[in-house]
Order: sequence, then structure tokens, then C-alpha cells
Amino acid sequence: DFAVALSIKDVPALLVSLERQSALLFGVGLVFFLRQRKKIQATLFQALLVALAFIDLYAAHRPYQFLARQDLLVKRPEALALLQGQDFYRLFYFSMPLPLHPLAALFSGAKSPADQIRFALETLRPNTGRLWGVSYIQDIDAISRRSYSLFLDVASGLSKRDLIRLLGRMNGKYLVSLTELQVEGLTLVAYNRHHPSWLYRIEEVAPRAYVVPQAHYEAEPKQTIIELATQEFDPTQVVLLDEPVDLPETRDFFATLRILSYKNQQVSLLAVLNAPAVLVLTDAFAPGWKAYVNGSEKRIQRANYFFRAVLLPAGRSRICFRY
Repeated sequence: DFAVALSIKDVPALLVSLERQSALLFGVGLVFFLRQRKKIQATLFQALLVALAFIDLYAAHRPYQFLARQDLLVKRPEALALLQGQDFYRLFYFSMPLPLHPLAALFSGAKSPADQIRFALETLRPNTGRLWGVSYIQDIDAISRRSYSLFLDVASGLSKRDLIRLLGRMNGKYLVSLTELQVEGLTLVAYNRHHPSWLYRIEEVAPRAYVVPQAHYEAEPKQTIIELATQEFDPTQVVLLDEPVDLPETRDFFATLRILSYKNQQVSLLAVLNAPAVLVLTDAFAPGWKAYVNGSEKRIQRANYFFRAVLLPAGRSRICFRY
């Protein structure tokens, strides 16, 4: 099976690693032996130990050094011209056999490491698009956050239609896929024949920031994600909060919202409402952020499990999220 084939394939690499470690151990032992017999001076002994440590670290980390030519990094990917409003929408990368966490998505037609780098840049594989200001739903970090791990767990069990619906409600407007998809709610934007990939637009998308008149209490994170993916859920009318909130019913609710400034450590918005409501900012709920409404600090609540929310009064409000 696959596990057996993988283990057999890795045997040569394991043997090479064993030989390298054996050589390093022999070198360290030889240096200590020579020092004990007073065949080398203390200064040379220390220098040799530092050199052996450097060789060990270099050999261990060399496979992780993905150096790219400057011309590859300077050239703008063609797909960027097709992303409309990329400053306020996110992209999702769908690859096989790792459809949700494409850390190891590779180009089968690559003939060199440079081809793999070009493939990653041209298809906007996470997180290469950050060079050009592309935001992602995927969280490609060494240490995964609990919310992202739960997203992978729930999303991997959804149908493709429900997954697309969930991505749209997480502010995902575009999807890059390494396989052709025929799913309701997706529109094909372009096909990359040089690096076979399909760029799709998700039709129903929640904006980066919006105001809703209703808030429902849902304490269970997994249930929150599942509800977000259902057809019945309307993100423009209701938000799921992790604590109860009492909002008055408003028959003819009206609100306007404008993003005044959007930076890494500060987001400023202007809202005008005819009744109290909830402002949802589809940026990650994370410690360190503070919210101010008309200069007064307000508590940030967890919205739809992943995002930030702040209660707003009726009237005109200037909101600032600051890290």
C-alpha cells in the first residue's frame, strides 16, 4: 500500500542520513580523543567543535533552504490581474491529495527546483501571494492555530458545495484549484496551461467588514462552523457569537459602512446605523487587538468563531481596531 511504498522509497535517504550522523559522531569522538591525548591545543579543539556543529546544522537544514532567483520573485504572476478587489477579499488554494492544507503541492512537470518555485509563484500557492498583497484563508505556519485545525477537521468532511459556501462566508472570493471543479457557486475565471491550474470566483462572498442586525448565541465552535456552511444561514442578517447579546428587533434596519484605512496593525471604519447592531470584521480573532468606538474602548467578541465583532449604537460611529 501507500505507506509501505513510502517507507521503501525513503530507505536510501535514511541510509544517507545515518552515514552522515555516523561520520559526525566519529569526528566528534576523534576530536575529543586527540584533545585528551594532548595532540591538539585547546584553541584548535574549540574551533574544530564549532566547525563540526556548523556542518551538522548546515546538513540538517539544507533541504529546507528554497533559494529562488531574483527574476522569479520580481515577475508579477499573471493571475494577479484577474483578482478584483484583492485588498479586501481572500483566496483559497485547492490541491490534491491535500485539498485543504496545500503545504506540499508540487508541479509534476518540474525539471528543476526553479520550476517548482515558478509553479508556486504562478499559481499563488500559499503564502507566495503575500509578496503581492494577496490574503489567504489557509494558515501555513509552523505552529497551527486551534481555530485553523478545527476548520480543517470540519471542512474536510463537507461536500464541495458546502465547502464553497463556507469559504465565501469566510471572505474567500477566489479559489485556485489544481484539478478542474464543477461546483454550483463557482465561476471559472481562467485556466493556466503552463502550470495546469484553474482560477475560480466564488459568487456569494461576505465582505471584509459588514453590519448585521441580529446575533445568535452559539458556544460550540464546531457547530458554529457547520452552521456557517448551511444554505439557510444568511451572513448579511445574522452573526454567531460565543456569548449572548441582547439586540432590539428592527423591522426596517438600515446601515452603511465604509473602510477608511486598512493596515496590518490598525483598521479604521465609519458606520451609520438606524438601530443598534453588530459590526463584523472578517479578520482573525486573536489576542492583542483592541477596539474603539467613537474613542471609547469596546470589548471585541468572537464572531462566527473565526472573526471579530463589536456592538455598535444607533447613529454615526467611527470604529478603530488597533493591535
